[in-house]
Amino acid sequence: MSMTNKKESPTVEEIQEFLKRHELTGAAAGQLLGVDSQTIRKWTGGERPMPAASWTLLQILVGELDSDDVWKDAAILKRTVHLGDADHE
Repeated sequence: MSMTNKKESPTVEEIQEFLKRHELTGAAAGQLLGVDSQTIRKWTGGERPMPAASWTLLQILVGELDSDDVWKDAAILKRTVHLGDADHE
């Protein structure tokens, strides 16, 4: 699994490096995600963790992560959770 294909929130350093690598300003990243630049500043400044879903979406939108892989992972997780629930009935 690559560094960017994680299911948890990224570190501040990962977000900053990602924005730099893709030449994205906070305003541009915010526009892609539908949040304001202040929210991006809070994520890049460590005031608030970036939600894993926002991180995944941003990676998909810039082409760093394939959305098909995300859906496959979600389907596997859904089956695993469903099977786990059946064990507790």
